[in-house]
Amino acid sequence: AILCDGEQKFKGHPYIFERKGDAFEGKPYDIFAADVRRMAAALLGMKLSGRNIILYGENSYHYMAADIAIMGYVGVSCTLSKEWGLRDLLNAVELLDAGAVVYANAKADVIAELRHRNPQLHCMTFDELANFDAQMPLTPRDPHACSKIIFSSGTTGIPKAVMLSTDNMYAN
Repeated sequence: AILCDGEQKFKGHPYIFERKGDAFEGKPYDIFAADVRRMAAALLGMKLSGRNIILYGENSYHYMAADIAIMGYVGVSCTLSKEWGLRDLLNAVELLDAGAVVYANAKADVIAELRHRNPQLHCMTFDELANFDAQMPLTPRDPHACSKIIFSSGTTGIPKAVMLSTDNMYAN
């Protein structure tokens, strides 16, 4: 519902700015919303409804669109630190019973080893997910259900998982 409300208010207005070389390029809200829906349809087409999906890598436009797609329509977005290595990623996949990992191109070496150890796990780059041409009717997830898991930094010990609902994140 949040995506639809924003689309009505901000259609055509620059919403997210991403660095392209030395400049920033603004993406209009309606383009962002269409990208979110396309990514959600692709993930649902992979039978990932209700699953925990890990996002791994640096922040980008496609990272943000995937995050909203998962939280809003698919399952639980589990964002990991881009600093985490293979051991941390393997632990997170097991702990979260992850259905997929969507990752930045810079993490390809770590993901290659992850795929070797977990061949059944769906793994794709943010760019690959963004290029799926999928469409289907989408039903927004319950705003009270867990839609995001983030991890504390672990500076005082082992990182701890924090579960959030859409209502938790977007409350006024």
